[in-house]
Amino acid sequence: MMYNLLEQPWLSVIYNNGVAARISLIEALSKAHQLQIAYPNPMDRIAVFRFILAMSLWCKQKTGDPIKDRIPPRWFSYLADQKPMFELYGDDKRFMQSRGLIRLRPVTELFHEVPTGNNAWHFHHSRDYGDGVCLHCIVNGILRLPVFSVSGLPDLKSGINGSPPIYCVNWPDNLLEALIQNWPSEANLGAPNWVYQYQFSPSDSVPLLAGLTVPARLLFLNDPVESKEACSACGEKPGHLVYSCLYESAGILENQSWKDPFAVYKDDRALKASNIVGTGKLAFDMRYRGLLSTILKDMSFEQSRSILIVGFAVDKAKYVDIWEKTLQIEPLAINPEILEILEHWNDSVKFTLNHKSLNRFKNFKASLASDLGPQTEAIFYKKLKAALRSNGLVWDDLSDSNQLATRIISKAMLPGISSKLSHERFFIRSSIPKVQQSKQKKGGNADEQQS
Repeated sequence: MMYNLLEQPWLSVIYNNGVAARISLIEALSKAHQLQIAYPNPMDRIAVFRFILAMSLWCKQKTGDPIKDRIPPRWFSYLADQKPMFELYGDDKRFMQSRGLIRLRPVTELFHEVPTGNNAWHFHHSRDYGDGVCLHCIVNGILRLPVFSVSGLPDLKSGINGSPPIYCVNWPDNLLEALIQNWPSEANLGAPNWVYQYQFSPSDSVPLLAGLTVPARLLFLNDPVESKEACSACGEKPGHLVYSCLYESAGILENQSWKDPFAVYKDDRALKASNIVGTGKLAFDMRYRGLLSTILKDMSFEQSRSILIVGFAVDKAKYVDIWEKTLQIEPLAINPEILEILEHWNDSVKFTLNHKSLNRFKNFKASLASDLGPQTEAIFYKKLKAALRSNGLVWDDLSDSNQLATRIISKAMLPGISSKLSHERFFIRSSIPKVQQSKQKKGGNADEQQS
């Protein structure tokens, strides 16, 4: 069986008119000005886009033709000559695969969100070797390997970025503009992994294309099997599924000198997504505000930009959560006040609940704050998006986002009728975050984890 990434319809997109489709890579490039990558899982959006960008850099390197208002025609003729490199199967070189492997594993190991083995059950539990995956999902799983791999037993290691960092990409309305806006410096491009297998040590200076495409696992797919069952990843019934693969560690890849063009760095250290499940606060503790402050400090543009931020939270080898934020930002919205608000917001909110009347209800207060957190976060995020689309933020515009929480907490924790209780309830209910107070807290901002 043959399956070529250039010709087979594996890439999920949405056209400018709202029509969703699954098309081939060549068709996506030819219509790049009319469509955008569209996957429900943000891991796939990041992984697939990085692959297309790396391939575009490679085509530009080989043809010398830059992107303008369309993908250059010579890119298509060049890719046609390189068609064998993008075959998933066959006796010759396979796309992003290695021969000579011996460790047999279920193919579902390519997908963090498919629970197997002793992982926690959710709505569906997959059986190792008993549930398969369709070929177009297999492609997505392969493309995740350079971006979202974690360390684990027996000797599996994380990728070149170490534990997956938080990624941020410009995300306009169409793929062509996304390639243009995210086009990195082309100094020392090197070659992608589908041309030459990665051969750099952790202390080497790594060329851009090699770093973007090096997978953290060595993989060799076993043949698809005829099946009437549904794909474990997407639920479709294509008639053939892959059940197993040879799957081994690619060795130690983490490289401190490598700087991923789409990872978010602070003080030269990649920022990691916090484990929101471990904190017990879920969406309230997503901790993207200080992160967004770091991103905006490094942004420089003259026209409106849309950015996609993706955080992949892990607990050692365990996949915990994937979250995303998509924000439309106007140039005038980036100013010292917005950076200050985003950097100090979490600490400022904590100060609103530090009233001495609540000290004897410490556990109850924490429980209420956690329960009300997601709704408060939703209000804040709605206001934040509106402000970034206009001329910026002022503290007063956002400070009342917390009033739902303070109103309910004041009534729930201080019941009764007396002038003293009424006064205390009013004080708590009227409390708003103040940036001046947040500056007094020692220890700095802990909105992100650094590697």
